[in-house]
Amino acid sequence: MSKHIILFMKSKTLSSSKRVFNAFLIISVLFTTLFTSIVESQAAGFAVSLTTNPSTLAVNADNTLRLSVSGSALNRGIIDFEIFNESNSRVWQKYLENQNISTGETKNFDFVWKPTNIGKYKVKVGVFGEYWNPNLAWFDNVKEITVQAPAPQPAPTTTSNVVTSPTSQNISVWWPTNNSVLNGTQPFKAVLDGRSVNSYEMYWQVDGGGLNHMSTNYTDGPHKETLVNVGSWTWRGSGPYKVNFVAKMNGAVVAQKLISISTGNSQPVPATVVTTQPASVPTQAVSAPSTSGLYVNPLSPTLAQAREWQSSRPTDAALMLKIGNEPSARWFGGWNSNIYQDVKSYVDTAASANATPVLVAYNIPQRDCGGYSAGGSGSADSYKAWIGNMANGIGNRNAIVVLEPDATALTDCLSGTDLETRYQLLNFAVNTLEAKPGVKVYIDAGHPGWINSSEMANRLRQAGVSNAAGFSLNVSNFYTTPQNASYGQEVSRLINNKHFVIDTARNGLGGNGEWCNPSGRALGNKPTLNTGNSVIDGFLWIKTPGESDGNCNGGPGAGQWWGDYALGLAERASW
Repeated sequence: MSKHIILFMKSKTLSSSKRVFNAFLIISVLFTTLFTSIVESQAAGFAVSLTTNPSTLAVNADNTLRLSVSGSALNRGIIDFEIFNESNSRVWQKYLENQNISTGETKNFDFVWKPTNIGKYKVKVGVFGEYWNPNLAWFDNVKEITVQAPAPQPAPTTTSNVVTSPTSQNISVWWPTNNSVLNGTQPFKAVLDGRSVNSYEMYWQVDGGGLNHMSTNYTDGPHKETLVNVGSWTWRGSGPYKVNFVAKMNGAVVAQKLISISTGNSQPVPATVVTTQPASVPTQAVSAPSTSGLYVNPLSPTLAQAREWQSSRPTDAALMLKIGNEPSARWFGGWNSNIYQDVKSYVDTAASANATPVLVAYNIPQRDCGGYSAGGSGSADSYKAWIGNMANGIGNRNAIVVLEPDATALTDCLSGTDLETRYQLLNFAVNTLEAKPGVKVYIDAGHPGWINSSEMANRLRQAGVSNAAGFSLNVSNFYTTPQNASYGQEVSRLINNKHFVIDTARNGLGGNGEWCNPSGRALGNKPTLNTGNSVIDGFLWIKTPGESDGNCNGGPGAGQWWGDYALGLAERASW
């Protein structure tokens, strides 16, 4: 700004320079006000505050931090809580998934933090949508807190009643939260925080019932491990129930956490934590078990939408169940902060339901050539590590993996060297995932209107299809099932009769010439592994019906939930 002022003062007359300066000053003030308004609006709709107990925290002690979040409605969102030291390095983080906040409601979240160094720290909080997309609000300086050395304590006069434990442990229950109202069966999540853990075991029990095993045998070191178990508990009325979480090490109880929950239904139904609905839930929202052998996610956005519409839009809620009661794929990419744990949790849950999950690996470098779904790993080495963690997360359980949609069809943006790297990485991914005994990998091969069959067969050979279960077609697209079957069989004949799967999520009425959120489309064939064709292994919903293709035709960002679009797909389905 000073450079402009000097130039203006060199004008021919003082009066004209004053007029110019005053005009410039007014514009600068207006711009500053507008910019401030824009910055403040980024967190508009949400407010956060933090209280601590005690007010000054003690080093190497369990300090309670209470975060209060209020404002706009949050549906299955994520609350990200982070602490930074004076060097602005993050020293502690905990995030809470599947959080629901009603408009105007204030929700409190208690965290236990055990700092290892004295000093001043800054708390930052993020509010995100499901799967960390989008960033709804970010609070860069919620509170500055001080950690001091603990005050000296007098020595105990007697030790006859002192109970010692192998280590200092604490259990935090992420989900369900205390005093939650649930609808039937509920995944239980807990975290064992400790300075050192070794070969511990975690259990949960409801009202003194039998212990249900959650996890065991983690290695030494500071841990904040998420432990997941999806129970098939049959609720005996609305409750309330007492849920006890127990951690044992070497047979001794080292930590316990007791919470209270209630439910409004005596029969198991898939559910999320709700705070605004009455305890009674209409029976039409009960998700039918899968008859295909494929995993139906009870926490899908479709079922959440059905519940949200139960009272205000009951007919639409019933239509949502056409989608929610069917199995669809879960996509994994760079948005997963811990790919091993996220995959493991999902596959664990599917295995406990005796069903096969469909996973999509979507993180290859230079993904989508800079289009709506641009992104991917930053290097070949980071992608290999990511794939390795994904494979280890699956372990020895069954899973179908659709590998890198568009990676063989969309290569125009790649140089010769980058194309060679692309095929090397696809081969690595196929071999790494197929090394797991229960995994079937299908390399994506575009759709019938993209690459001719002989060229696609050549690309699949270079990608390592000989070591894969086969290839996938029509991911996120709209070509009809017969069109895909014809094209797929042409490709299959050229690569030793390899099998393939077809994405039928939105191809019930074919396409209309558009690929990004086209209007008037419909659900296609129901997901099944029994197609009646010897080389077609499955009709799968790889693209979740209702998730946007991108900011086009009125849609939200790529991968975000769009309830009304899903409703149209269900309304126009032929079944």
